[in-house]
Amino acid sequence: MTRQLLFILKPYRLSLAAILVLLSVSAALESAGISLFVPLFLALGQAGGSLPVQDLGVFTSLERYLQAHSVPRQIQIIAAALVATVLVKSLFGYAGRLLAVRLEHSAISDLRKQVFGRYMAADYQFFLDRRQGRLVNDLFQEGGTAGQAVSTTITLLSNGITAAALYLLLLFLSWQATMIATGTFLLLTLGFYWVSMASGRLGRTRQALVGEFVSFGAEAVLGIRQVKVFGAEGRLAARFADLAGRVRQANLDLQSLSLLAQPVGEVVAVLVLAAMVMTLSAGIFHEASALVPFLVTFLVVLIRLFPVIVSLNRDFIRLKGDMASVQIVTDLLAPSETAKTRDGGRLFTELRQGVGFEGVTFRYPGKPEPPALRDVVLTFPAGKVTALVGPSGAGKSTVVDLLIRLYEPSEGRIMVDGTDLREYSLESWRNAIGFVSQDTFIFNASIRENIAFGMPDATEGQIVEAARQADAHDFIQGLPEGYATVVGDRGLKLSGGERQRIAIARAVLRNPIMLIFDEATSSLDNESEQRVQQAINRLSRDRTVIMIAHRLSTIVGADKIAVLDRGRVAEEGTHASLLERRGLYWKLYSRESADVDASDPDRKALPTGPQL
Repeated sequence: MTRQLLFILKPYRLSLAAILVLLSVSAALESAGISLFVPLFLALGQAGGSLPVQDLGVFTSLERYLQAHSVPRQIQIIAAALVATVLVKSLFGYAGRLLAVRLEHSAISDLRKQVFGRYMAADYQFFLDRRQGRLVNDLFQEGGTAGQAVSTTITLLSNGITAAALYLLLLFLSWQATMIATGTFLLLTLGFYWVSMASGRLGRTRQALVGEFVSFGAEAVLGIRQVKVFGAEGRLAARFADLAGRVRQANLDLQSLSLLAQPVGEVVAVLVLAAMVMTLSAGIFHEASALVPFLVTFLVVLIRLFPVIVSLNRDFIRLKGDMASVQIVTDLLAPSETAKTRDGGRLFTELRQGVGFEGVTFRYPGKPEPPALRDVVLTFPAGKVTALVGPSGAGKSTVVDLLIRLYEPSEGRIMVDGTDLREYSLESWRNAIGFVSQDTFIFNASIRENIAFGMPDATEGQIVEAARQADAHDFIQGLPEGYATVVGDRGLKLSGGERQRIAIARAVLRNPIMLIFDEATSSLDNESEQRVQQAINRLSRDRTVIMIAHRLSTIVGADKIAVLDRGRVAEEGTHASLLERRGLYWKLYSRESADVDASDPDRKALPTGPQL
């Protein structure tokens, strides 16, 4: 537990030191203020007659100084000192707690920013290995709880300092009575230690439940269309209610343990107070008149100390419960042991010859066999259109994932104009690629912001021109607010074809060297597919284009077609040459043509790929 807390607290060590100094001064002044009750009560006792000076320990010198003045003057001096002490103590305490509050919120904000930064820097596989809802929960819920653990730690240290200062005062007043209190405190702390261990277990259980709870809710909302199509609302609502009940019970169990601190502490406090009175009245002081000031002051200190001890135990229990979140955050922020995407320092500025796969084999992490790609040798000539086709699971999208460097080849290498792709910087390589997938993501923002996502400093003219190239300008102009129209979560206010054209505009805005279309029209109706395909055909002229096509009729004009099957390149060539071979491509094309004719003889033919 200590290691994880130190990891989180390390960036704030100077602020933490300042807080501890301020709170230490405040605690010392509090003890000094309480100790003034001894001479105050002694002075009040003299009002009815003379009280001889006795051996009052550390208070003897102060008492002798005060006895040089009249009783009213003594009371005035003590009262003034008490007010000054409380005032200065309060100022130091306020400053320390204000810094602590700022530190808590800074820690929460910084941890969330660091977790988000970790997400942005993580390999693609990192996200595939985790549930989306869990990632969101770790960012907001666990990041916030870990930040609050910083505040709890500061409170623990603050109360520890206060307890130490008050304990020293008790020793000055009566070491015998203090020993009795110490034994009780130790027994009380031991009991709360066992409670804290149970709290730690409950905290881990709660954390797991909250993660599942948030993840389930997020997935249900994101997949609301499928939920409604399958009539699963009632079933999911029941599941959500069950999870909500389990989270509620976990929180109740955890807080029930935390609430034990106060009632148990109060019962013990009464027993200790009774023991203190008997101890202090058992002949420790020679004069009965000296007993009362010390007894009252001792009890005041003890009454002040008990809630501090109870708070220490309660905060320790709370901290143990929060350590599951601290562990998650520190694990996320720790250097990853998984392979990182190599980032070269060379800038990519142009493609002269093309991109080539040289004996590339790829295995997905956790799925070593069979490999997704096996010894692939394939070239993508510069300025040409290359289409990737093949049955489902042949490895087409894996080729694209390797091209845009979401993954690294397990074996072999990818060459760009004769240079290993890994020698180029990730940023410059990806900036040179325009990518449109079948499941494009549209943000809940304006159309203008969505198009400019990859180039936020784009001018209005550049955005409009990109929309024109993508055949999106006309429908955008027909919207109530034009380019300022907010499209809703995942672009739900737009049709599928409109979303794809926005995605194409986003891809071409940066005037990329290479365009990649990964089944960009697969989920569209016939009319939308025609419009999107026409936009793709226009944009493919004089560019390096890689297309994955679900409908072979859209790529018959490609300069080169590579047919993949079971992770290997089965055949390559043009549409005409591949048909002449009567191989796998011929089978796929014949099957598609037969399916189209059988399902809809009057179906309007889709525009073919670019004729270059």
